[in-house]
Amino acid sequence: SIVAPQAFSGSLWPGGTVQTNRGTWTDAPTSFDYQWFVCTDSLSPASCASLAPPGGDDNRLVDAAQFGKWIRSRVRATGLGGTGVAFSNALGPVASQPGGNLALDGPVDNEPSGRYFPNGPCTFSWADDQWRSSPSQPRSLKIVSATSDLCRWLTRTDSIPAIPGQVYDVCVYAKTQAVAGRTFLSVNFWTAGVSYIPATVDSPLQLSGSQDWTQLCRLHVTAPPGAAFLRVEFRLEGPGTVWLDDVSVFTSN
Repeated sequence: SIVAPQAFSGSLWPGGTVQTNRGTWTDAPTSFDYQWFVCTDSLSPASCASLAPPGGDDNRLVDAAQFGKWIRSRVRATGLGGTGVAFSNALGPVASQPGGNLALDGPVDNEPSGRYFPNGPCTFSWADDQWRSSPSQPRSLKIVSATSDLCRWLTRTDSIPAIPGQVYDVCVYAKTQAVAGRTFLSVNFWTAGVSYIPATVDSPLQLSGSQDWTQLCRLHVTAPPGAAFLRVEFRLEGPGTVWLDDVSVFTSN
């Protein structure tokens, strides 16, 4: 049986590492294995789902898919007295690295659902036909439009935390093909209850026609009172195709 819960600590941002120890056991176990869980609630074990592999190490790399969630570990000890199991506290929520890019999966290397979502009567894809950079996978977000209506790829509304009064610099690289209207970047803010705070601001530079990779930015955007989240929108108005890559959201001094 366990006497003291296992300790749990680490770097709670995508690309960081969390660690757990064995805890203190009364009957001198001879072997240990570990299992990791991702949870949507810090207090409810029922909100946790196991992460592969089932028998892992005592440390784990934090993935972008765990952003905004909690991580919990379980140690299983085996010895002459049998097998015992103990769970750690929940650590979280997973956030952005201090001073780093606040955009979740800015290079768009991971399948975008859960981090980005589409809106509008266009064809949206996680494309492999064009990309600007490829730290792990050559991919980009893509919009193909045959309409004059507005179509958008958006960051998940609650994925980028914001602090009232903080200033942000927001950018994305875009490549266009035969855009009859315009493509541009927009930024807006939302409350903790995920309610929109007027108003949206756009990048001064807007692209049309066929353009190679060009950075679109909205610099020095100040989060208004009540802001809890910042949302980035990649907009296409009019027929044409746009690819989007290397999203960045940094705090501005």
